[in-house]
Amino acid sequence: MRERILLGDLPTQDADLLGRLTAYFDTLEDRLRQGQGWLIFNSGSDRGARIVAFILGRLNQYRPYFSYYHLPWRDFALHAYLSTVELPKDVPLLEQDEEDSPRRREYTIATSVATATSFHLKHADLVVLSNIHPSQFHETLVLSETATERTARRRATIALTPHDPWTLASAFAGADPSSTTWRRFYDAMHRTSLIAI
Repeated sequence: MRERILLGDLPTQDADLLGRLTAYFDTLEDRLRQGQGWLIFNSGSDRGARIVAFILGRLNQYRPYFSYYHLPWRDFALHAYLSTVELPKDVPLLEQDEEDSPRRREYTIATSVATATSFHLKHADLVVLSNIHPSQFHETLVLSETATERTARRRATIALTPHDPWTLASAFAGADPSSTTWRRFYDAMHRTSLIAI
């Protein structure tokens, strides 16, 4: 009843989507067993914040029965940079350092954070990635790898982006002119997700 009252104050597009999300979360156990998630376009600023708040609110009702991990784009992009660019680049430099050098300590901390994030992205029952806005190749690479690995393991992903499908494809192409990462990401999400535009 409370959801219906809240939905009445929203634009029709948002009310429809939140109604569909309500049905999804009402049968979450079955959806997660199937690995079914969402790919939600046009969810920037206020609309995206409303949708993410709704999703996280519903997910809190299922703790501790299901694990979930929410990663806003800024944090995902930082993880992608650390794990694919910065940490590999530092390995040769560390060979020159002593065991307790500041650089080795920083590397150990950064590696621990990257490893923990990778673990959640691989193993959480549901991953929520919000405000997806790729602009670098390493971002598109890790995003497509995350989507394909989770799909292969029947792990659900909810991905929200401020872009429509065409501008998201263009954003991927700007970072990866081959469009390989876009095809891998979109194919994985399309196979296993409900789509909202």
